[in-house]
Amino acid sequence: MSLVEAIDIEAARDAWRTAAEDLGIDLQTEDCWLGGPDGRRFEVIAVVSGFGRKRGTVVLGSQHDPAISELAESQGFYCSVLSPSYAMYDRSLFEDTLNDWGWAATEPPPPWYTGESWG
Repeated sequence: MSLVEAIDIEAARDAWRTAAEDLGIDLQTEDCWLGGPDGRRFEVIAVVSGFGRKRGTVVLGSQHDPAISELAESQGFYCSVLSPSYAMYDRSLFEDTLNDWGWAATEPPPPWYTGESWG
């Protein structure tokens, strides 16, 4: 378990909704749960379509649980754990993050997408 400061989930969802409108991306923030074969369900901040993997990216708060990451990946998602800085929308931060995750959809990426990773 990470000891990083926890993110405000509702503020992060609002920031991702703003990102979706501003950047023209698809995401889900309502009723965001990841279900396991044992019946357990884990709430996630958002699911961002088109980035990371074919099914998209599952966005988690800063309290990382490896079991959630493994579950997300087993279901075809990329999984990203975000810091509290994502509780407010900053276009350049969100663009950089999405570019780092990479475009994984079959249709063309948004016009701002460069594919440049942080690394």
